[in-house]
Amino acid sequence: MFACSSVIRPQSSGAGSLSDTVPVVVVRKSSVINNAEIDQASLQIMMDAGIRTLTGIANTGKAWLSLFPGLTGTSVISIKVNCINSLLSSHPATAYCIANGLTSMTVDGKPFPPENIIIWDRTNGELRRAGYSINTGTTGVKCFGTDQSGVGYSPTTYTVAGSSQRLSSILTDQSDYLINLSVLKDHGTAGATFSLKNHFGTCNNPGSLHGGRCNPFIPALNSLAPIRSKQVVCICDALWGIISGGPGGAPQIEPRTLVMSRDPVAHDYVCLQILSDYGWKTGHADHITTAAGTPYSLGVNDPAGIDRITVDEPTVDVAEEPPGPVIPRAVRLFQNYPNPFNGQTAISYRLFQPCRVRLEVFTIQGTLVRRLVDEHQSSGYYRVSWDSRTSRGQTVSSGVYLAVLDIGGERAAIRMHFVK
Repeated sequence: MFACSSVIRPQSSGAGSLSDTVPVVVVRKSSVINNAEIDQASLQIMMDAGIRTLTGIANTGKAWLSLFPGLTGTSVISIKVNCINSLLSSHPATAYCIANGLTSMTVDGKPFPPENIIIWDRTNGELRRAGYSINTGTTGVKCFGTDQSGVGYSPTTYTVAGSSQRLSSILTDQSDYLINLSVLKDHGTAGATFSLKNHFGTCNNPGSLHGGRCNPFIPALNSLAPIRSKQVVCICDALWGIISGGPGGAPQIEPRTLVMSRDPVAHDYVCLQILSDYGWKTGHADHITTAAGTPYSLGVNDPAGIDRITVDEPTVDVAEEPPGPVIPRAVRLFQNYPNPFNGQTAISYRLFQPCRVRLEVFTIQGTLVRRLVDEHQSSGYYRVSWDSRTSRGQTVSSGVYLAVLDIGGERAAIRMHFVK
C-alpha cells in the first residue's frame, strides 16, 4: 500500500451508496514540481498510488494488469498523448511513469515487454517539440506519430455527427488497448479539453469537428467502436494547467495533480471542477453533458454518481505487496528515459528496503562500461543520470547497453539503446 496524509471521499448527495458510483481518483503531491521541473520520483509515487487507489489492488503491477482483460505477452498497449501545445503537453515524464507501471505487470510468467507499448500523437514533430524522443525500433518503449512513414490513417471511414473521419492506424491496427493521457486546459471553442477532446488528435480531419462548440462532435467521435472498445483508463496530466485563452499558451496554474478514471465523462467532469476551482471563466463545456446522455451514454456526469477520491501527499510504503517472483523482491528497476537516447539518459529504481547498491552499465557482450552507483542506500525511489560515457570519459559507440542493478545477490537489468 501507499501512505498519505489523507484520502478523502466526499459524501454522496443522491440516492445509493458509494459502491454504486464511478470512482475518480485525484492525486496531489507538492514535491512533484521543484524549481519548475518535474520530480520523476514523486511523479512515479503519484502514478503508482493513483492506480492502486482506482483499482483497490495493493500491488502496482497487479493493479495495472486488472485494467486489461485478456492481456497476453504479445498484446500492444498504446498511450495517446496531447502535444498540440508544446508549452503544455502531456509530459514525457508522465507517459513514461505509466510505461513503468505497465512493465511491472507479470504476463505469461514474464514482465510485460516495453517494446509492446506505444506512446503516440498526430505527428512526430509535435511529439519532439513536447520533449519526446521518437523510437520506431525494436528496443524500449516505442514513440511516434500517425505521420510516421508506414503508419497513417486507417482506410475505414467513420461518420462522426455527419463528418467523415478516418482514425489513426496506431489505434485501429496496432493497439489492443488504449490509455488516454490528456492535459488540463481551457479551450476557446469547446470550453475545455481533457480526455474526450484528446481524440481530436486521433482522427484525420479534426478541423471539421469544431462547429457548435465541438458538440456533439466530441461525444460522437468517442462513441466510435475502436475508441470505445479499446480505451481502458483516462489519466489527466494536471501538473500544470490553463484556465483561459487555451488550448495554446503557457501554463497559468500549478495544481500538481493527476486525475484517473475508467469513465471518460466522470473523469472530464472532475477535471472541469478542478479548472473551476482555479478560476476557469469560460462557463461552458457542453460536450461533457451530451456525452453522458443518449444516444452516447459514454459515462456519468451527475455528481451523485461520482466517487471523487482525493489522495493527498502519497509516500512510499515498503509494506506494498511486491510485484511477483519474476522481479527481485527488494528492488525495482525502471526503463531508462529517454530510450533510445543521444547524450544523457536517466535510470530510475526503487528499493523496498535499505541495502548496498551497485548500478553498472555493461556492453551487450558483458564488458563493464561504467559504474554509476556503489554505496549503501535507504529504501525509496532513486534517479541516476548516465552521460553515455565510459569510466575514462569516452563517448560509447552506438548500440545496446545493459544497466544492471545489483543489491547483493538480487539483480535487475534493462536494455538501453544509444544512438549517435
